[in-house]
Amino acid sequence: MTAAERLFGERGIDGVSLRQINQAAGCANVAAIHYHFGSKEALVTALIERRMKGINTRRMAMLDEIEKTAGVDDLHGLIEAVVWPLAEQLNDSSGGNHYVQLLAQVYGDPRLPVAETFRGCFGQSVRRVEELIHQRLTYLPREIVATRFGLAGSQMIHTLADWERQLRTSRGKASPAYTALYVSILVDTIVAGLESPVSATTLRQLKETQRKRA
Repeated sequence: MTAAERLFGERGIDGVSLRQINQAAGCANVAAIHYHFGSKEALVTALIERRMKGINTRRMAMLDEIEKTAGVDDLHGLIEAVVWPLAEQLNDSSGGNHYVQLLAQVYGDPRLPVAETFRGCFGQSVRRVEELIHQRLTYLPREIVATRFGLAGSQMIHTLADWERQLRTSRGKASPAYTALYVSILVDTIVAGLESPVSATTLRQLKETQRKRA
């Protein structure tokens, strides 16, 4: 699984064969992956599940702490609870940096049941954050907040993946403190996007789509 995570992250899902993963893992049995997982798609799902267990636990712990103190008033803390558990994978000695790359590769790929995996097994923490954000941003239309939150998820994954690529190409010369600064700026950017005023153009478009759905 470690070999698969690294190869998928570096080359993409279509750029790696199951045979290449077997070879990278030093496995003589060419049917090993088929035996254990059945397909490439099932292997990707297993990789996500392996990492998301820890990430989800970390997020829930951060949310528990936030709700004990500032609660929904701490929008910055809520976004940190989304971003930091994933960003921490960049420094994971077991190859978590490749997991961030893997997420960027599979995010939005219709062939892979990634969305179902997140919603089914690990969506609890993200749903909890989203509901708290709705409680914080009651002055904004709920549909606007939900869409912004979805955009923030994509921004987070691809931004962290871009940063990991920079670290890899620079052979890890950036210090942990600089990575922390980069992630903190990402959190600030997401917070600003969530709570910014809605333009008149967007409000007109929202009313138009609501009218058509009615």
